[in-house]
This record gives sequence, C-alpha cells and structure tokens, in this order.
Amino acid sequence: MENPLTRSIVRIQPFRIKTIRKYIIGTARETEKAVALELKKVGAVTLLMDGWTCDGTSTHYIAIFAGYEHPRLHEYNEVLLSIQPTFNEEDLGADAHIELFESTLELYNLDKEKVVCIIGDNCNTNKAISRRWGIPLVGCASHRFNLAVKTWIGSQRGLRAALDKVNVLMPKAINLKPAAHLGDLTYTAHEKILVAKTENVTRWTSFMTMVQRYLRIKEQLDACNGLEEYVLSGTENRLIKEAAKSFSIFYFVAVEIQAKGMDLLHVRQQFDTLLSDEKYSIMAEKLDPRDDIVECPDFEVGCLKVMRGEAATLTEDEAAAIAKLRQKGSIPEVSEPTRELSTKEILSLNSKRRKIEIDQKQRGGGEQEQSPYIDIKVTISATSNCCERLFSEAKYIMVPHRLETQTVISTAVQTLKRQQKSVLLHQFSIWFLPDTISSVHYDSKEQLHRPFQDISPVCPSSETQTVISTAVQTLKRQQKSVLLHQFTIWFLPDTISSVYYDSKEQLHRQFRGTEYICCLTGM
Repeated sequence: MENPLTRSIVRIQPFRIKTIRKYIIGTARETEKAVALELKKVGAVTLLMDGWTCDGTSTHYIAIFAGYEHPRLHEYNEVLLSIQPTFNEEDLGADAHIELFESTLELYNLDKEKVVCIIGDNCNTNKAISRRWGIPLVGCASHRFNLAVKTWIGSQRGLRAALDKVNVLMPKAINLKPAAHLGDLTYTAHEKILVAKTENVTRWTSFMTMVQRYLRIKEQLDACNGLEEYVLSGTENRLIKEAAKSFSIFYFVAVEIQAKGMDLLHVRQQFDTLLSDEKYSIMAEKLDPRDDIVECPDFEVGCLKVMRGEAATLTEDEAAAIAKLRQKGSIPEVSEPTRELSTKEILSLNSKRRKIEIDQKQRGGGEQEQSPYIDIKVTISATSNCCERLFSEAKYIMVPHRLETQTVISTAVQTLKRQQKSVLLHQFSIWFLPDTISSVHYDSKEQLHRPFQDISPVCPSSETQTVISTAVQTLKRQQKSVLLHQFTIWFLPDTISSVYYDSKEQLHRQFRGTEYICCLTGM
C-alpha cells in the first residue's frame, strides 16, 4: 500500500510491498509442501507440459502439471508444479527442458520412476525430450486435431482462399466508419448490434466463429459502405456455407476433448468416428494412431487396448511400453443403436456413453473385472489443455506494465491461483457491516461459524508461522460511503482454527494455536 491513491481508499493499516511479497512466497512454499505430501501417496504420475511466451517481455515460460488418480477421491486430478523459464533462457532445447523437469521433481521429492508419461504438443522438442529422458510422450489430442482440421481445410478446393477473403473482409468491417454503419444495419435487421469477428491464428476454432458471424450478417456486410471491394463472390459464399456445416462438427469435437481429464479411449472413439466418414478421411494423416506424428505409438495403442479390456492382445513392444501401468477394471457395455446414424449423431452418442460410464463408476454400479493394470482413465489425460488455460489466466497477470514484477512473485501467484481449484486449498469470504463481526471459526466438518459482537478475541501468541494467503478488502458503496467490509481467507485444510476482525480493523488468524496479524489488500 505504498501507492497514495490505494492507501486513501482502504481502511486498514499500511503495509509495505515487501510484506505482501513475503506472504505470497511463503504461502506458495507451504502449498508446494502440501502437493508433495499428496504426490507421495500416488502410485503413478503424468507430467503435462507446454510453453508460452509472455507478451511484452519476450520471456518464455514452461508450465508443468502433474496428473494422477486422487488417492482419496479416486478420480483424475491435476496440480500445477511449476511455471517458470528454463534456467538458461537462451536455451529452449530438449536438454534445458529436461533440466527443468528434474529440478521440479526434486522440489516435490517425486521419483522419476513414478512418471509414466509426458503429455504435450507433438513438436520436435517434446519428442526429443521423450527419447533422451526415456519416458513415453503422449501427443496432445487437441494439438493433433488442430493440425488435422488445417489439413482438411487445405484439401477442400478453394476453401482456404475463401476463408482468407472473409478474414480480410471482417477486419475491414471493424474499422471506425464501417463499424458504425454496420452496427446500424445489424440493429435494424436483428434488433441488436452485431460486430464482425476475425480469425485468431493460434486457434483454428476462430474459423468457425468468424464464419458463423459472417453468414449471420452477410446481407448487412454487402450493404455496408466502404466494403464493396471486399465482398465475396457467389462461388466463395457457397464454399463458406458448406464449410460451416463441417466446422460445427469439428467444433463439437474440439470443445469436448478440451475437458479436464479427457481420457485417451474416448478421444480415439471420436477420432475414429470422424475418420469413418469418407468426407473426413484426409484427416487420418494426423489422427491415425500410428501416424508418423505419434512419437510413442506402442505406448498409446497399448493404453487403448488395456482401456478396451483387450490386454490379452498386446504385442511384446506394446506390453513393454506400458510396463509401468496397471488397471483395476473394465467398463460396462452400452447397447448399440439399431439404425444407421450420422457422423454427428455417433459423436454425440459417444459422449453420452462416456457420461454413463462416469456415472456408473461414481455410483459403484456394475461388476468390475480385475486387471493387472492401473485405471488409465483417471491417470492419463489425452490433452495438455490445462497449460493453455493457465496461460490464458497468466496473460492478465504477467502484463507489460508489470515488467518489474519478479518472476518468483508471478510464479507464486499462479501457483496459488491454480491450487485454489484443487482440493489442496480452501477458501471462504465474509461480507459484513462494520462493528458487527468479532470472530470466525472454521471447524473440522468444514462448516463456517460467525459469532457476532460480544465474542472475546483469541490472545496473540509470540510464535510465528507462514500465513496461508489472504486478502483483506474494504468495499465502497455509493462511491464515497463505506458500508460493507470483506475479507477472504485462503488456507490449507486442518491449518486454521479461528479468525477475528478487531476494532482496529486488523485481521487475526490462528493456525494450530499460533496466531498471526497480517493486513493485506487485494492484488
């Protein structure tokens, strides 16, 4: 709170930037210890990884997640282990990545023998990591599907050129004068303003959103002043309309396989369903299980056979590739439809089957056959999209105007944000009127109790520990009068016993009999 403006709008005692840095880093370290304890109970772990270059800093960050079967919930779980540059930022090769992986495993006391595979994009660097480190690579299904869709687009005569023309037209339509005219036209036609959408080169799905919007406002684009020279021909419009039907199918698959913990078997079912349609057979160049793009086909095919209950058909190479894996049971059969279904209907049916399988497993229904392999469905994810989701959040924290923020602080903040969504961290928020609350108690049953007014506070202790991250915020109502207060507590399970907010507006937390006073504000 060294900023005068920030200090003027809050009602808590001032603290220095060093204070908040201390508690952010300390909290992140405590969280790392909790993650290490949980991973110690796990039999098999997968490492999910991807890279991202921060805008405005030219710093390349490597994100590493651990995926595993939760020891208590027996479902797929993933936690962030690290997001940081390589130790030598000039070296982005396989050896630099391996050095970072080994350092991360050492930080969490995780034995390399527990790592059954790496999950990441099908790029040359990741393939080299797999070969040199001696751990199989499972290529990210989303990345492969992205490449397959681009292959399909390139195989359609004239489609790429038509999409390029749409991608030229739509940016022109968001310029100042055309956008104003287009807004009036779309409001008259659709009773709301519809703006043009453009292609995002890093996401193929932007093709579909761009095409959908183009087809919806085509008549208004044709009538918009200043866009006449960019209008598409009749043939190009026909190609775009036909492509939109296929894009809707691709979009369904792409969004579905991005789900957390999406398993290899369901992804293979969806890919095979697409490839069975002659219209999309060209996509086999990227989606075939033994295509050249696959670095470890024996491992992936072996996993699929085990998940189908066909472990007896494993070849020697496949059995050797999945030697670290053991499975617990097979999946109940689902009745087949009697009539012939369309490609889109089969894709939807596959999704329904997966939901039924998950529901039956959660209810404990159905008999399960014993198998010598672990439950691969809750151990190995088919994609590394957790890294992409992390980068989407990180770009709002690691922004150019925060260039002076140390990497260790940015990494600690990201660690805390990600663990919030796992079972490792709990949170509760209290909103209250001034002078009405005196203490908060969070008991072993995870029930929140709020005694008010005449409750004596806990006496401070001389001992100190790291505070599990917190933010104390004062809200303003009607811009000037402060009517409501809030504080949010972030903590590890079984570490907090009570909280109270005293008359001096200081937040007190007691951890296993040890109390801290730390007034922090939202970051």
